[in-house]
Amino acid sequence: MTPENFWNEDDMRRDQKFYVAFCLLESALGNYAVARDLHVHNKFNWASTVYYYSLVHALRLVCFIPMGDFPTDHAGLAKLYKGDTPPSKKAWMPKFQRNFESGTQIEQISFTREHIAKYFDANGHADSITDEKFKKWGNILDKARECRNNSNYEGLIIAHEYMHTSITGQFNKLANLFQKACEKILPEVISLFKVFLDKSSRKKYWYSYLNYKEKIEGLYYLENSLKYRLLGEGAVMNTNSHNRNTNAIFDTQKSNAIINDILEFLKPLRMESTDSTFAKEVMDNISSGIFSEKKSLMNEFTMQIDKLKKIVDEEQRNDP
Repeated sequence: MTPENFWNEDDMRRDQKFYVAFCLLESALGNYAVARDLHVHNKFNWASTVYYYSLVHALRLVCFIPMGDFPTDHAGLAKLYKGDTPPSKKAWMPKFQRNFESGTQIEQISFTREHIAKYFDANGHADSITDEKFKKWGNILDKARECRNNSNYEGLIIAHEYMHTSITGQFNKLANLFQKACEKILPEVISLFKVFLDKSSRKKYWYSYLNYKEKIEGLYYLENSLKYRLLGEGAVMNTNSHNRNTNAIFDTQKSNAIINDILEFLKPLRMESTDSTFAKEVMDNISSGIFSEKKSLMNEFTMQIDKLKKIVDEEQRNDP
């Protein structure tokens, strides 16, 4: 069974695919928001890194929509958009498949830029403009990856981010270039996400979930998550008190500007007239109990943190 066959088995799986896609979009926009926040506070190194990951999640999303899977290694993702064929073994679905309770076997597929472009072309053929755009994205990601490696891994460069005769200016230049790339690509990716919604028989259900204000789901959850990250807990109602950072200081004016820019990106996904019954059905289909793979991934993440905690706690106890 191919990944796409798996995701199209029934409406429950279609809703789960939509949810995975939306999580990738949330990740891309969340990273962009944090990167902008770091950027305005002159933390150029980490701003560049987080901008970079915003691009990674965005391009993973565009691949996932038509193919139901995406390359996990960054070099492979860049190769895909540049027109090369990345290794199929370095893909997301094999890891996701380990969490299947049904024993379903998912085929490893070959990722091609042509396949992606063909999906998004209205006539069902690879459009030269879309294909050329994807090639540019691949070139941007490839060069961004190289810059990120040096800016984030090389101590002789990182140590001179502050007040250096040449490197400080280069870090600032790099962050500005990353911001420019994100602000060009992210709105276009949102437009492609909208194509995915509009092509589906579940269109009304998905728009209803995205605009489910009553339960703070979809775009309302995303908006609150941005406020929580950039403005703190006080900007979001009904947050958990145990997550409160009482020592945090937030730049309200700059943070609101960042959030407003992202909300502007998201306007094409807004819809006034929706059906809460449709939204609830999607919520039921993506709940942890039914979406067992999602639940397993979250449990695995929790266990990894617990293992790290055990090691760190033991180290502290062993201190003289």
